[in-house]
Amino acid sequence: MADWLSRATDAFRKQAPPVPETYEVGCDCGMRLCGERTSAAQRPACPTCGGRVFVLPANVYPRTAKPAPPLSPLPERPTKLTKKDRDSPVKGAASKTPLPPNRQAVSDATVPSVSESGIVLDTRTRLITPVRLIALAMLVVCGLTGWGLLRRYRIESAKAIVAKATEEGIRAIREGDFDGATRDLMIAREAVDLLKRTDAEAQSVRRLCREAIAARGLASDSLLEAIHKSLADIRPGDKEAKRFDGLYRNAWVLFDANVIVPDDAAKPSLVDLAITHAGRPVRIETRSELIRRAAQQTSTESPHRVIFAAKLARLTPAYDVQTEAVLTLDDDSAFLWGTIETYAALGYTEDDAEELRLTRELLERQLEATRETK
Repeated sequence: MADWLSRATDAFRKQAPPVPETYEVGCDCGMRLCGERTSAAQRPACPTCGGRVFVLPANVYPRTAKPAPPLSPLPERPTKLTKKDRDSPVKGAASKTPLPPNRQAVSDATVPSVSESGIVLDTRTRLITPVRLIALAMLVVCGLTGWGLLRRYRIESAKAIVAKATEEGIRAIREGDFDGATRDLMIAREAVDLLKRTDAEAQSVRRLCREAIAARGLASDSLLEAIHKSLADIRPGDKEAKRFDGLYRNAWVLFDANVIVPDDAAKPSLVDLAITHAGRPVRIETRSELIRRAAQQTSTESPHRVIFAAKLARLTPAYDVQTEAVLTLDDDSAFLWGTIETYAALGYTEDDAEELRLTRELLERQLEATRETK
């Protein structure tokens, strides 16, 4: 308590006036107004334009000491580059070229960051998340469900289509409308293929459809007329019949003839038809194994007789007086005929009862042979 007197004296001693606080405010005209702040707000007039500006009063709170600014690191001393470094496209300034924006974004997204506490924060974007997995599973389930419902609907529709389309196709065949028969029977065939049926009814639908397609695509002329027209303008030395290619190539022909099968399997089978041009015979060849087997399995009552359909592939004229013109069939398209209704609808009728019986028996045997091969 020795210094109580000095403390009391200091309490009653008059404090020093505060340091005046100045202001500098800009006017709209660009003039700067300066002065001292007072305890109340001021609105001094601009000496240039006469406009008034607003000045806040002096701060009544005690001043706080400003913290010292942190020391900035010394700038890195640039290295002196030689002429060789400046001219090099790899070293020097090129090595400090900033990354493009897209590469910088990739780098920022793939490099983990470290927080102030030392915890590594993985800022990379995750491609697989639980929400995305759930959404993907829902899409897969919905897709499979929709596909199953659609397939079930198509199967149920196919069951109803088979009987109706087949009946309409057979009626069109009896009426001679092979275009309509082909359209209806193709719908029926697509239905049985969708159902994956292999029963007798499905095989009958496929056979009728194949026969209707062949009947619709028959050549516009008979086989004899087609050969005569194709060879009419042939000149010596011609290797192909150009008129044949334009008119009859890929046209269907229904054959009812004997087939000569050679002993050598490498040689083609011959269709035994007496066709001549300019007094010289025309040979008809096929290498179809189906036709060969059918000819070998015929009964003794009709030796080697086969009823089949095939497309015309090529007609080669005779090179000289010692050769023959050769008509080649498309082996891949050849098939055995098996339906008496389509056979009769095309006009191949038998006036004799015995001939009709033999034809019907032959078609039945060919039908059985076709079923065995499937």
